[in-house]
Amino acid sequence: MNKDEILDWLSEEDNPPVRLLTLTRLLHKPETDAEVQDARARLMDYSVTQGILAHSDEIWHTDARGRWSFRGKLWNTAFLGHFLADGHDPRIAEGVQALLEREWTGNYCMTACMLTAFRRLGYGRHPHVIQGDGNPGTAIA
Repeated sequence: MNKDEILDWLSEEDNPPVRLLTLTRLLHKPETDAEVQDARARLMDYSVTQGILAHSDEIWHTDARGRWSFRGKLWNTAFLGHFLADGHDPRIAEGVQALLEREWTGNYCMTACMLTAFRRLGYGRHPHVIQGDGNPGTAIA
């Protein structure tokens, strides 16, 4: 495959998150570009995101034992962040808000995953995200 074929493949409409990142980060198209706006508008329609959201009630209401399961709230929040979902969508926002209010200490790997997810979901300016895990000196810039 040559460069143009690869960019065409990455720009296919069946994967809106990859398409959006390709348009903005590889092709350097501005947010005002019609293709970028279309890709962003389709993020919540992505089949994988819709599959996660179909189980949102059970995801957000799992107990602490389920937190390390790929069915639990932490990993599904991370996945939604990877797929650039709208974190302010009501099916996501309540769970994200609850996670933002908990203390993140002890497991730096999971803390980093969650902080990244929060930023991708639109919560980069939340005080707990800015502080990192809430302990002095551990903020993630």
